[in-house]
Amino acid sequence: MKQLTLILSILCAGAVLAVAGPEPISGKDMKETVQPIAEVEWYADNEWNVSIWGTYVFTENGEESAPNNGITLSTADRYLGADDAWGGGIDLKYFFHRNIGVGVEAFGLAVHRDAPDLGTIIIGKNGQVVTPHDEDKGIGSVLGTSTLRYPIGSFAPYVFAGGGMIFGGRDGENFEFTGAGNGQDYFEIYRGGDSTEALGQFGAGLEARFTRHIGVMAGFSWNVVNGPQNNFGMARSGLTFAF
Repeated sequence: MKQLTLILSILCAGAVLAVAGPEPISGKDMKETVQPIAEVEWYADNEWNVSIWGTYVFTENGEESAPNNGITLSTADRYLGADDAWGGGIDLKYFFHRNIGVGVEAFGLAVHRDAPDLGTIIIGKNGQVVTPHDEDKGIGSVLGTSTLRYPIGSFAPYVFAGGGMIFGGRDGENFEFTGAGNGQDYFEIYRGGDSTEALGQFGAGLEARFTRHIGVMAGFSWNVVNGPQNNFGMARSGLTFAF
């Protein structure tokens, strides 16, 4: 009987220990075992960036009026030969420091040149009749750039500047008023040749990243082309890829 009582006591003690389970971990011990989540490094040193963007440009001098009293319409100094244009570009940058980068940029513009609103005109003393026509033209540029950015979380405002060459412009038809007589206005017509000119650029923008490697960008630059009446503004937006 005593043995049976001893066995039942041992079994009851084991059951109590099994229900109680292991010793609980205190809140202090739990805090020590939880690892902190690493913060995302959105922008880094030694980073390559590739941006692909669309652009809209507008010229500084705007629309010109029809010539009169010896004024020339669409002078050869106007490089794009239009009030505005659409295009696209790509740039490659290397950030050797998360705030400082250097790169190469290239863009192309599809320029549409409206014919001056002159109707059918008389060219020169020989009385040649000419009707001006619209023109479509491609203009491109390649330049080196430097960029300063200031990352704030997943956003990075930046400023940039660059220099290079622009080619394919300054070749539009030019109509110069030479006088009037017998109820007619007389003009001389000439066409400038394609010209490659020096280009300087400076601007600012903002990049925002969805992930460490993919984001969007938008910016604006002012472009200075050699010669008078050639400068133009450029608004751009597109995608950025970081590696």
